Amino acid sequence: MFESLICIFLGKNSVTHITLQKLLRNRFASSLLFGKLANIAGDLPATRLIDVGDFKQMTGGDPIFSEEKHKGGKTYISSTKHFYAANQLPPTDDDSDAFYRRLVITTLPHKFNIEIGNVDHFLINKLTTEDELSGLLNEALKGFERLQENKKFTNEQTVEETAKRYQFLSDPYTVFFDSCVSITYKADAVTPKEIVYRAYCGFCHSKRFSAALNSTFSKNLKKIALNIGERHPTKGFFDESYPEFKGIRPRAWVGITLNCNDCERDCTGFYSKITKPSKKAEENLEDHIGTGSAQGKIDPVPEEGGV
Repeated sequence: MFESLICIFLGKNSVTHITLQKLLRNRFASSLLFGKLANIAGDLPATRLIDVGDFKQMTGGDPIFSEEKHKGGKTYISSTKHFYAANQLPPTDDDSDAFYRRLVITTLPHKFNIEIGNVDHFLINKLTTEDELSGLLNEALKGFERLQENKKFTNEQTVEETAKRYQFLSDPYTVFFDSCVSITYKADAVTPKEIVYRAYCGFCHSKRFSAALNSTFSKNLKKIALNIGERHPTKGFFDESYPEFKGIRPRAWVGITLNCNDCERDCTGFYSKITKPSKKAEENLEDHIGTGSAQGKIDPVPEEGGV
């Protein structure tokens, strides 16, 4: 919806639609930016960005050389603004300040679903009437004045903050794993899968990012820690270490332990909102976390999030 609104606001002839990956791989793609106000790609793939040097040239005021198919090339300075939407940001091999300085990352947290009745199929028509577009232009002019006065965008993050946020949004599993999990590969390092997933959800919650489904998380965890094992411990194995599993036999990871106190605190204070334990664990839940923020309430597992 946001991309469609910007496209109509600027004029369809003033906009092109090329993914960042195609701009970097296709030598003819940059020629399509010539004379365009914006490049808007509504579904950016998660394919890794290998070399973003051309992108930095396109967005840094440097002259760029572009080729047109079956025609000669030309050199020009691009003033095109880039808008990309993605469910997951593509990882990149470029870890330079120059790359992250060019980015403004905005999270769109709201979900629209026909089943819950919050979808308006005619919203784009309502937002693009003459009066609405005039109002949008007025707001854009006010924003431009603020930009000129402040020399930066409102609520603009530092390069370091942008880099950390990009890295998390492009590979949240690895960032969580590096921050909160220790690999020991020892047989006695046994942690319930449910506890690890709750810690991951708490970690995502602290970053204001929607957690992936448990099955998706487990699949990616196996890719990161290739040699960790899985186990179904005997009854009573977790009675002391994880009282909420007293008397039951949850599936567990072997060879890893949690090492982040913040995540474990999020887990015990927030996890009942983000994952549903087994029936026995649910019965022990209230005794384990007392009157914490979860208050024994069990809500469904979240759906996949977007950026």
